[in-house]
Amino acid sequence: MKGIGLGNKVLFAYGLQQQTTLSSRVDIYNTASDSWTHKTLAEIKDGIAIAAAGTKIGIAGGYISTSMLSDRVDIYDPGSDAWTVSILSVPRGTIAGVGYGNFLYFAGGADNTKAYKTIDVYNTLNDTWTTLSLSVARKNITAAATDNKILFAGGTAFNGNVTDRVDIYDVPSGTWSLSAVSKARHNIVGAALGDIVIFGGGYDDTGHLIDIVDMYNTRTRAWSSSHKSSAVTWTHSAVLGTKMFFSTVDNVNGPSSVDVYDVCLGSWSTLKLSDSRSKLWSAQQVIKFLLQEAISMKDRGPIR
Repeated sequence: MKGIGLGNKVLFAYGLQQQTTLSSRVDIYNTASDSWTHKTLAEIKDGIAIAAAGTKIGIAGGYISTSMLSDRVDIYDPGSDAWTVSILSVPRGTIAGVGYGNFLYFAGGADNTKAYKTIDVYNTLNDTWTTLSLSVARKNITAAATDNKILFAGGTAFNGNVTDRVDIYDVPSGTWSLSAVSKARHNIVGAALGDIVIFGGGYDDTGHLIDIVDMYNTRTRAWSSSHKSSAVTWTHSAVLGTKMFFSTVDNVNGPSSVDVYDVCLGSWSTLKLSDSRSKLWSAQQVIKFLLQEAISMKDRGPIR
């Protein structure tokens, strides 16, 4: 399941029903009215990308089956509660999605024959598409954007080789630079705020979880790295105010805590989930918790 928020709506798309069957259901939570609405999209698929920018949320691509890929982009306007449909330049799955300014970016991905360099860029203001290109073709990338920079980190080539590459796109100039995370990995969890971008966790080429957290400063262009417990991996991220929130999963007990990074203080803290509910939480509940905790933090003040 993928989740994202825009305005007073939080959208949860696709995922598994009863842990076994793919679903095309979208659940939409209205934070203002504390109410839910639901929609069933046209395609049942996995490996989608989701991104939000301007006034739109886009759900792009995915695997309909092992041999059939989707180029469909379902576009949701939370303000009008309206849906429209568009298409990617090429059908593919395991894409990275990120929004910045008024643009949605859907990067990389693969079909059943190759991986792609393609970045499809959707202008939410005039409903038009353009394309950019990554330096190398890969899938399972992670993207994060802040301070006029969009970073596309890690991923795997079609042959399974894992990369440490980070493509950095400067939005105002339209220019690219290359960098690298400290260890090659894919399916990293990323978040960005102010001049800080964080890439944490992920998997190496043997499928092992990585306990590294890489932090990039867009102003100084400097990287720093730290380690988390090897028994914990990040699964989702959320940003609000001056803080970035990362939900963690204990390999034994399931969702267990939320790591919080305060950009202003430059410090980490941890919020613990109660033991009684940690084994029962779904991805939807974890993301909703992140958002609710982020909102309540405004009243509690900084975590020490």
